[in-house]
Amino acid sequence: MKEKRKSKRKNQLVCGVGILTIVLALFWIFTMFTQAKSYFGAAVQIWDEGWSYEAESGRTGILQLPEDIELDVDEKVVLRNIIRAEERNLGIAFQTTYQRVQVNVDGTMVYELATYNTGAHEEAPTCGWNFVELPQDAYGKEIEIILSSPYKVYTGILPSIKLGTMTSLLIENKEYYRYSYLIDIWLIILGVLLLVGAYHFRNNEKNFKNSLFLGLTAIMTGIWLRTGTINQIILIDYYRAMTYSFIAFYCMPIFLSLFYESYLGDLYGCLKKLRVACIISAFLSFLLQIVGVADLVQMVWFSQALLLLICVTIVLIVMREYRKGLCIRNIWGSIVLVFMVIVEFCNTYFSPALTSGFYARTGIVIFFMQLGFDIVLQYEKTEQDNAEKRRMLQSTRMHLMLSQIQPHFIFNTLGAIRIMIKTNPDMAYSMIYDFSKCLRANLNSLEHEEAILFAEEIKHVKAYTNIQKIRFADTLEVAFDIQVDGFLVPPLSIQPLVGNAITHWLRKGKDAGCVTIRSRELEREFMVEIEDNGVGFETKLLGEDEIYQGDEEDLTSGINQVRYRIYKSVQGRMEIKSALGKGTCVTLFFPKMR
Repeated sequence: MKEKRKSKRKNQLVCGVGILTIVLALFWIFTMFTQAKSYFGAAVQIWDEGWSYEAESGRTGILQLPEDIELDVDEKVVLRNIIRAEERNLGIAFQTTYQRVQVNVDGTMVYELATYNTGAHEEAPTCGWNFVELPQDAYGKEIEIILSSPYKVYTGILPSIKLGTMTSLLIENKEYYRYSYLIDIWLIILGVLLLVGAYHFRNNEKNFKNSLFLGLTAIMTGIWLRTGTINQIILIDYYRAMTYSFIAFYCMPIFLSLFYESYLGDLYGCLKKLRVACIISAFLSFLLQIVGVADLVQMVWFSQALLLLICVTIVLIVMREYRKGLCIRNIWGSIVLVFMVIVEFCNTYFSPALTSGFYARTGIVIFFMQLGFDIVLQYEKTEQDNAEKRRMLQSTRMHLMLSQIQPHFIFNTLGAIRIMIKTNPDMAYSMIYDFSKCLRANLNSLEHEEAILFAEEIKHVKAYTNIQKIRFADTLEVAFDIQVDGFLVPPLSIQPLVGNAITHWLRKGKDAGCVTIRSRELEREFMVEIEDNGVGFETKLLGEDEIYQGDEEDLTSGINQVRYRIYKSVQGRMEIKSALGKGTCVTLFFPKMR
């Protein structure tokens, strides 16, 4: 019943994510058909022609926006044009990237973008959209847009400009970024769902790490995209949004590398080394901004390079695993992401004024959703494998129990008790007590899956050997050298081996013999030995593998049953040494539990 409830919860989680995915997909289709209409409403036009520029160095010229000209750091460039629109409540909107902005109409300043003191720069700009309301009598007047940047990589970038009423500009901008906004929020929600999934997967270390690190990566990616795309759909100021964007960007490659290291493994330790480099880069970037040497914008290039190296390493790891037989369903999301990023770059190149990250965001969402579904499927497969292992262990317990209470053992023991009742009642009493303990131990092994203390298993062994010693009188000697008994072993892991030593290796061919059971504590594990001086046998008959990995049909041998159970239950192992005519020594190793 518990397994059914867990399976039902997992199915509900998968169905919930699936429904959200379908809703999002329908919205994508709707947006793709309607978004283009909102880009160029009747009240908004692209105002890219008729502009002249004058650089602080004295260079002048006529250009069509957008354009990129060569400027020095902090060098100002002035864009000039004549306002030809006659509508009232006019405004302009344009996007800048880490540039100081000032707008003048007929020599009077009507707008200035706020700047901030980062320590390295007293007037450091942010990036985002500038919405400038023009005077009511702006028709026929000259407009000047003054741009400058303290960062060399962003100097001389002249943006495309939109002209229209302020209301239409704001509405158009919100409509333009509506899809981006929903995608970013969806990524954060998906990340939270993966964190919830990690809680449900907490009993499976690999699935727990996969879900946890992928969820954190999705959340950081969503925050980075949302705070990095500054527009009217944001509730915090530009500078704070920029800081959050950098924090998320620095965390993103760290969690991404942790995920892939858990998901597919590392490549010669490259992911771990790059992750350490990312942590050091983030620490130094914030430290240098605090002391006023350089700010985050100047230092982010190094983290961008590290992120690129991590992505290249991930591609190499995926290629390696694909050659090893990785299913295409594990990587199709990555393929779609790469394709969408290429399309986004092409779209940016051919239409630089109309880029909202539509294709890249779509690829990112598909990428995270594919990996999220794959984690759920992996967890489902792991649960099925664990259920099959439990069934196999239950089967081996049944085989072992039946092998120890076979009819000839029961009949021989009852026959011996019958004789002892007449000749030695006290010994018959002890024999009945030991026989009942043997039966109880065998039956208990079917009811309880968990490991038991070695001390309890030894009690079972002693009860079994007491019966055998009475049956075989002076021809059998059993010695116990127990130095430690406080560790865990699977039920029926020692007694079947002792039974084999008595009934097969010892009694076949010798009139008398000795079985010795020892236990020792080693540095990292506990050792149990069952040694006899019997006839011995060819160990190759059991196979050379220390860990049994055969089918259920092969679990008919007591040795292989025990070997399988100690490995699957407690990750133990078995070693067998035997020589014909000299005897056999079976050594079991049980790892120390933390």
